[in-house]
Amino acid sequence: FNTGSFPKGLSLMLGSMREWVYDRNPTDALKFEEPLAELKESIAQDGSKVFQDMAKEFLLDNSHRTTVEMFPSTTLEQEQLTEDKDRLPK
Repeated sequence: FNTGSFPKGLSLMLGSMREWVYDRNPTDALKFEEPLAELKESIAQDGSKVFQDMAKEFLLDNSHRTTVEMFPSTTLEQEQLTEDKDRLPK
């Protein structure tokens, strides 16, 4: 279980907390061997189709949508400068 340069204990703790805050068993997050074996078996059978199916299910066929509209502020810079000037000691 390689966490790169991230401390392994901290990684395990954060994974456990992710379960615990939703009233699930915190040790379930530490039990990755069985799901990993299932994933490896699925990849061995179907190749990379596993990830294609996941992308299709969770991204392409996902019916949840949102539209975000953003409008630039023409006075933002001046507002920030005024705020900084007011906040800094004279």
